[in-house]
Amino acid sequence: EGLSNEDRRGNPTWRWSGDLERLTTWCISVRGRRWYLDDRRALSLPRRRIPRGLEPAQGSTWWNLSREAVGYSLAALGRRPGIRWYFRFVFAPDENVFQMLLLASPLRGRLVNEDLRFMHWAGNHPSLLTSDDVEAMRASLKLFARKFEGDTSAAALDELDRLADDSGAG
Repeated sequence: EGLSNEDRRGNPTWRWSGDLERLTTWCISVRGRRWYLDDRRALSLPRRRIPRGLEPAQGSTWWNLSREAVGYSLAALGRRPGIRWYFRFVFAPDENVFQMLLLASPLRGRLVNEDLRFMHWAGNHPSLLTSDDVEAMRASLKLFARKFEGDTSAAALDELDRLADDSGAG
């Protein structure tokens, strides 16, 4: 609703280090195993180049896309099979492909760097949410929360269910 990033409470928006290694190193996955081939090890493979018209970008895999953004992305991937082939050999392509396609699209000016998810990060992964996090979740203006699991999050989920019932939303 027109909030700036500074007005959004909760986890910060996604930031990228700018490291291009995942886009320029061959990542070969077979049956759950991965091999990374840098220029020294991939002598017989062509040098990795970002597809024409795309700029490096990276973001969370937890995002919300409009029907228009999904349609554009699918059409772009259908028109340019080389992009699909390129991302087939990128580590965690879901953190790059849609971001790069949409930032190169006519929709660019309408994109918002906001995943609408409440998360507490512990290193490279979100930590499990507990009942201690419920007030912060409510204050965050986020529509979703991540990450809940079994007994660790049971009290938080029960409390959120009670709040939903009390508000008439459930």
